[in-house]
Amino acid sequence: MHAGALRRTREYELDLCSSFEAMGMSVSLQKVGGSDFSLREDSDVDVIVVAGLENGASQDGAIPLIETMRPQLSAIAATGTRVLMTSMRPLTWFRAPLGSSLLADSAIVRFHRLDAEQLSQVSADLDDKHLAVAIAKSGGAPGLLEDFLVVNRMEASNSEKLRHASGLTKTRLGTALTELDNGCLAILEEVALRLRQEVLEDALAPDAMMQALLDSGLCDPDHSGSCVRIFDVAWRIEARFALEDAISAVAVPPREWTQIAADLFSIERTIRRAVGINLQDEFGSEWCTAGLGPKAESILNLALADGFVAVENANDVANPLDYLLLDDLLELACERSTSAPLLGLGSARWRLVKNQLIPIRNRFAHMRIPQPRDAAIVRVALKSLRS
Repeated sequence: MHAGALRRTREYELDLCSSFEAMGMSVSLQKVGGSDFSLREDSDVDVIVVAGLENGASQDGAIPLIETMRPQLSAIAATGTRVLMTSMRPLTWFRAPLGSSLLADSAIVRFHRLDAEQLSQVSADLDDKHLAVAIAKSGGAPGLLEDFLVVNRMEASNSEKLRHASGLTKTRLGTALTELDNGCLAILEEVALRLRQEVLEDALAPDAMMQALLDSGLCDPDHSGSCVRIFDVAWRIEARFALEDAISAVAVPPREWTQIAADLFSIERTIRRAVGINLQDEFGSEWCTAGLGPKAESILNLALADGFVAVENANDVANPLDYLLLDDLLELACERSTSAPLLGLGSARWRLVKNQLIPIRNRFAHMRIPQPRDAAIVRVALKSLRS
């Protein structure tokens, strides 16, 4: 269960246990303190709550203790006892051991938003007016509701309460966002900040990522069933500012960063060689100045700035295509493939490759968070050049 900041109360583990006990079930609470956590088998209870699973993972989300728990979990399940594992991080944040399906195959338990009737059961001292205000300002998120109830009981003026509630909202939203993995942040950045849209289409992100956003409480299902609504209207403005802060604070490279870098390197150098050979076959030894037009002068200037000496024109530069941007290189590939395929691709296909790769290359060059599908797009492009 993903106990995101919007979904969880300050003592959510104890609240969970109380909920099970209220249903007549016996509970054992075990907290993960580190990677050396050992699950205690307790066949005398109905439910074992394992809280803080993220504490057993490394910074990159690797969690080998999951595999060490497998035999114990199987033995516990055989006795009829159920294990509920909770984490402040979504499932997408974890990097499970290779070949392990323990996390992915587990049944998912989720928090739900609270309505006025449910809230009145835990806060009987609130009248209908204050209940309605708390629900409206929190969007029904349990974590925010708890914050607002604390503020409501403060001995302070209304203006002071508003300021305090605003501060708690920003803190809660910031925590919820920083608990997400980089892929989820990238999707939210693209849709909520760049496109200024309020819904996220299912096609834009993998299913697991869409579910992580829903479980975090930052998104809600849309009635259409084909998208999710981003940020509750009650705190949408604050969430956008919090999202900007969360993205600017990302300093750990995404897991797919190394793969994207390696594949872009191979793609660019493969294209350089193919285009260079193609130009040499047509223009001979003067292919750079004869075949590249104005680009040849730019290549010469960049080569000189890079330390080349005793060169009079671009033909004297070793590997001159090293000094072309990927954008220009792909444009050359489009031009050189109009009459005959280059690396097996026609001009229209090269145009598609260019439209797909340039935004990814720009994100990579400027150290922005990659989009969830970037790694797959780059890998497919590389395979098409090698086939």
